[in-house]
Amino acid sequence: MNFSEIKGFGEKRIQLLESAGIHSPADLITYFPVRYVDTKHLSNLATCNEGDRVVILACTQDTPKVARIKKSLSLVKVKFTYDNKTVWCSWFNQPFMAKNIVPQRYYYISGKLKKFKSTYEIVTPQLLAFTGEEPPVIPVYKPIGKISGKLIGEAIKSALKAVKVQGYIPRDIAIKHGVGDINEAFRNIHFPQDIQDVYSGQRVLAIERLSYMLTAFSIIKAREKNEREVFYDNNVSKLKEVANSLPYELTDAQKKSVNALIKGFHSKDRVNCLLEGDVGCGKTIVAFLAMYYATVSGHQAVLMAPTEILARQHFSKAIEFFTPLGITCEFLSSSVTGKERARVISNIKSGQANCVFGTHALLSDEVEFADLSLVITDEQHRFGVAQRANLENKTRGVDSIVMSATPIPRTLALSLYGELDRIVIDELPLKKAQIITRFVPKEKETGMWDYVYERAQKGEQAYVVVPRISDDEDEINSAESVFDSHKKRFGDMLQILHGKQKESVKNATMTAFSKGEVRVLVATTVVEVGIDVPNATTMIIYDSDRFGLSQLHQLRGRVGRGEKTSHCFVLSNSENEETRKRLESFISCSDGFALAEEDFKMRGAGDFLGYSQHGAGQFPSDTDMINLAKSIKESILQDSSATQRIEKSITTSKYEYFNGITLN
Repeated sequence: MNFSEIKGFGEKRIQLLESAGIHSPADLITYFPVRYVDTKHLSNLATCNEGDRVVILACTQDTPKVARIKKSLSLVKVKFTYDNKTVWCSWFNQPFMAKNIVPQRYYYISGKLKKFKSTYEIVTPQLLAFTGEEPPVIPVYKPIGKISGKLIGEAIKSALKAVKVQGYIPRDIAIKHGVGDINEAFRNIHFPQDIQDVYSGQRVLAIERLSYMLTAFSIIKAREKNEREVFYDNNVSKLKEVANSLPYELTDAQKKSVNALIKGFHSKDRVNCLLEGDVGCGKTIVAFLAMYYATVSGHQAVLMAPTEILARQHFSKAIEFFTPLGITCEFLSSSVTGKERARVISNIKSGQANCVFGTHALLSDEVEFADLSLVITDEQHRFGVAQRANLENKTRGVDSIVMSATPIPRTLALSLYGELDRIVIDELPLKKAQIITRFVPKEKETGMWDYVYERAQKGEQAYVVVPRISDDEDEINSAESVFDSHKKRFGDMLQILHGKQKESVKNATMTAFSKGEVRVLVATTVVEVGIDVPNATTMIIYDSDRFGLSQLHQLRGRVGRGEKTSHCFVLSNSENEETRKRLESFISCSDGFALAEEDFKMRGAGDFLGYSQHGAGQFPSDTDMINLAKSIKESILQDSSATQRIEKSITTSKYEYFNGITLN
């Protein structure tokens, strides 16, 4: 089966799917719903709180019309009745909604509630016409370009009939541990008969992935000889000389971390450790010193980052650090092409390149090292098991450092990284600038922007982070809408950055921001990790309720990296009590490890494991689920055929936690 066999999918729509990373019906079934409309359990508005997501079945009372508020802003506002109550629904910049809504007709309406004295309002809700033939739970898919969510759902229904998924957990082991069938899990997630079906399906896939990850890590560990195969000269005096020449003094925690790594380099076993610390603790210089120690012994070192922006930033800092020491650095990513790519690969192979920086491009078979001894992967949870193994296997017996910019909850770290030594930098530099975090209510948003403009005029810089690129969901704020709203006032001082831009555009924008040519950067979470602009003193986070605490803390850490007092402003329209409590804990706490523990309790391990899926939020995960996955891992390791399947997949698996997705 292929896309052309699915009704409604011609060449243009197939191209749109492929541009979103969906190349076959097998890929399509991993595009999960963003939410569900539970038609069996309609909301009682009287008992709902402001900001709650509600589902109602309401009737239109008038003919929808488009109102032009200003040149760039239109409004469709329609009156509905539900349970003898008036409910207003409004859509900004979606004039087509006026044609889509028929008077005196019933619709399922899903969205966030606003409460007034005698009426209610739902802004930009999801609308589904009532026919009486709806399933009990309606999945809602995020559109892909001009492909509607409804059409995507119909395509997934066709694909599910032709696709069979085989998990890595053998059925007898799954039954023993009470884990459901993986094919049934996909059906439950896409077309549930009850909302509980969704939760049970998500749980099965979460356990599948966790079990796969834990087993794969164990296999990698077991098949690698832990005895040292690469040896280092004793260059501690040279290392101290370099450390003492830095324009700042290392913290005690940084010194302890460097000493622990050097001790490991001279031990009988190779280094295999997790290096973690809070935002701004100075992990990068610890990594650079370890790389320096490798190069003065005649070896090569490599640092791989998940995004080109972060990798280039590491490379830029490395040039400043290593060049005066006579050490050659090279950079490789997918954007390095032609003669330059050939030159870089040649220098890596010949050994002329002492320290190498880059992205997934380093995993290419054409990249060969002359004498690689140290592999550092930054933001490990964003790399798959196969990717990490591929890089480490470039040379057998290398020392390995896994860096995480996100403090990892202790329970999760012990479960997932229990086989790694753990080095924690638990101290921040004394001169780190103060960051003041405040909540900004809607009525003070204009004043906040006045402050940003004033600071920009004085040469300071600001990040404005919005959770998505365009207005294709149920909120008004997006990177594009925020940028459009303020570009006239700020002019060239304002630019936009997001993941769908070409690498060349992203790099040019980030370079201009780093140089101070751009004062205000409106961006998605592409700036979440590692970006270092000391002159940035303001961070604004729109729809902050949509981020986890650790992610918010990462964003806040983009400012306060210079000497000036900085500000982090968080905005949210949610009146949900639990959400408010979560944001208050973020505002009042600056300890990344404490926030990570709180985030793990509230949201599970999704943020820490990189569980974001096509179109969906995250797989659920909690301590009990992780412990169950550990038990399943032990059972799998006792099954030779199951272990062999996972071992084979470590360098070949596309999906990484499905044993196979086959088309009938």
